[in-house]
Amino acid sequence: MWTLIGPNGEEARFEHEPRLAASDFDLLHSAALRGVGVAFLPEMYSKTAVAEGALVHVLSDWHSREDILHLVFTSRRGMLPSVRAVIDFIAHSMGVEIQSWESATAAK
Repeated sequence: MWTLIGPNGEEARFEHEPRLAASDFDLLHSAALRGVGVAFLPEMYSKTAVAEGALVHVLSDWHSREDILHLVFTSRRGMLPSVRAVIDFIAHSMGVEIQSWESATAAK
């Protein structure tokens, strides 16, 4: 079941039988590039392929619900500097990506 939000905030649920189901965006992206079918991907995974014409953005006025990304780790106590560096990198990268996407969306 895919839940999509329309241009006026309406919510539509789309029931389908996928040819391939996975929680790995890289796998879904590769499958879409190889013509397996429609993929429900975050924009940051697909924007380059769309810009290059390798993928087509279907239902461009519709989007998924905004969600929260959780980074899970055992404890801050005794955290290795490398783990902290990865957390900081992901937080920074996602923030830059989200700001870039919001700027592009607002310009439309």
